Amino acid sequence: MPRIRHILMAWMVALSALICAAENESTKEQAANLDRADQLISILSGEYVVDPSTQDPHTREEMRNDHWTRITSATLELSKMGDPVVDKIVSTLRKYEYAGSKGDPRVVLMKIGTPKAQKALLDMALGRNGFERSSDAARYYAEMMQEKGDKSACKALLKSDSIGVRSAGLYGISGIALDAGLFEEVRKCLRIESLRRPALSVIKNDPSPNLAEEKVQAMVELLQGVKDLPEASLKKWGFERGNRGNVADSHYSRYVSVLWQITASDAALQKQMASAPEGIVRHCLALALAWRDHIEAVRESLQSFLKDSNCRTMSNLRGQCLQAFLAYGQPEDIAFLRELAAADPYNEEVYKGNYSGFLEKWGDEYINLTKEQKEQPEEYFYPKMEKLAGYQIKPAETIYPIRRAAQAAIKAIEDRAAGVKDAGRGALPPIR
Repeated sequence: MPRIRHILMAWMVALSALICAAENESTKEQAANLDRADQLISILSGEYVVDPSTQDPHTREEMRNDHWTRITSATLELSKMGDPVVDKIVSTLRKYEYAGSKGDPRVVLMKIGTPKAQKALLDMALGRNGFERSSDAARYYAEMMQEKGDKSACKALLKSDSIGVRSAGLYGISGIALDAGLFEEVRKCLRIESLRRPALSVIKNDPSPNLAEEKVQAMVELLQGVKDLPEASLKKWGFERGNRGNVADSHYSRYVSVLWQITASDAALQKQMASAPEGIVRHCLALALAWRDHIEAVRESLQSFLKDSNCRTMSNLRGQCLQAFLAYGQPEDIAFLRELAAADPYNEEVYKGNYSGFLEKWGDEYINLTKEQKEQPEEYFYPKMEKLAGYQIKPAETIYPIRRAAQAAIKAIEDRAAGVKDAGRGALPPIR
């Protein structure tokens, strides 16, 4: 027995020595990792400075690329270290002044993605625990949670009074089912112009049929407010190069695109259309229903809209009407579409060269001009620019987009009647 006792004691001493050696080795390894983390963080904080003695542009480009390659490599290596470097990153960020040519340690936190890293980014986004509020941190947080499949965590960002942070929150929750409370938060954002686009995306991408009536009502309120937009009848400056319509038309078109994609919105759209007075809002509701394959119920409204010269400036909406006929039109629509294909007055003067772009017309009347084109035609309005250019500027060609769209819709309807599978249906995504 004494011999066995001695053997066991010797074995325990040896095991203890091994454990101590392993712990010492682990401690040394951790220290080495933290030292390496310090080196990598210093790489991130290093700003790219152009060497004034280097004049060759290719050499400068190579130096710049090398700088960003080092930052990218440092970011990836740090992110693989995980939680042990989170405190170091957080400490660095408390005194880190981010500049455009420096690496961003917040990207490291996003890539680490552990609960500890998540909390740190959320603190930065919301301005908690000694951090300044940051919309950049909010974007990283939203991207991280989307990748993790936890979009609902981004709801926390909507409580901020920062437009940038709330915008990141809206992009983060896009695609989740809204409950009544969250929908009210999104609805508040619809009333703020700078948040409207991401809020619309949240409503459009909600897969749930719940709250369909409330969502449609919110969109109708937006439609009703378009008429009060400043300079609604003008085209935005710069859009004359390649965009149709005016400010009002672009808003109506965007809202219709959201309306028809609201899940299970048929009944709510029909209810709103039944109570809407004659006018553009009613036509928009009709168009949304047409895109949901109810063209037989709204045919009269669509035809009335397309023939109404008072709606001649609604170039995008008119085009969307033809899309609906292309996708869901029926043989009884062909006679009307042939009238459009033969005589619709809308046309575009296409210019090329130094004055590339196009001007919209209704017959001989120019429509959807910018404020500059109206107020300073000699400088901005092609037909009046002889004084500036020194010669007559003439269009390269005149095209009739609505007539062409009507012809395409006729062919799609005829193909469907002849048994061609899904003819024209690719014009719109599947209905939800």
